[in-house]
Parts: sequence; C-alpha cells; structure tokens
Amino acid sequence: MLRLALTAVQQECPRRVASLVANVALSPKATEELRVLAARALGRCRDPIARSTLLQLVDGGRTLLGRSKLPPATRMSVAAVRALAEGWRHDPAAAVMLDLAGASSDPELRGAAAPIQVS
Repeated sequence: MLRLALTAVQQECPRRVASLVANVALSPKATEELRVLAARALGRCRDPIARSTLLQLVDGGRTLLGRSKLPPATRMSVAAVRALAEGWRHDPAAAVMLDLAGASSDPELRGAAAPIQVS
C-alpha cells in the first residue's frame, strides 16, 4: 500500500503529505526501495520539510577542515541528490550540496547533480 502511495506522488507531491513522505525517507525501518521512492517524491514537493529532509539525506558530515561533504554513493544518496537537482536547484543550501556532487569522483553522484536536459 505504501509503495503504491509513494508511486502516486512521483510526479507531484502535495504539501499536505510532505511530512509523511519525509518520515518514510528517513525511516530506518522502511526498505531501501521505499526510502528511494520517498526521496524522489520529495524533489517534487514545494514544502520546506521536503528540502530539509533531502539536505539531511545528502549530509555526509564535515571534512577535517570543516567543509560539508557528501555521504558515499548509494541508491538513496544518489536519489536524494537527483531530487535536489530537480526540485531545489536554486536553493542556496541545495546548491552547495549539488556543487559537491557535481565535483565528486563518483560518476553516479555527478550525473545526479547535472542539470536536466530538456529536448
């Protein structure tokens, strides 16, 4: 049932369900598949909860010099970076993480941060 609901909000995630979707994305009890679906949906939600959750998912802590860093590339972190790129590219905090992903040595993270090409 949850998978069906998360699939339904992939194109447009209403603000009224943002906190529910965010809870799934952050839940250690949810399967990776459900968490990835939730992260993707958050990229389509214009609610500050969605932005905050996605930033939390791509927060890999700090370097020894105090700079932000990304977590290792996983299905979840790649989905969260892609969701930030699709829905929050112009947000200053998201832009920092997208710049990091764009400069990453990991091709999946770089690809997820790339601007969407419309043909």
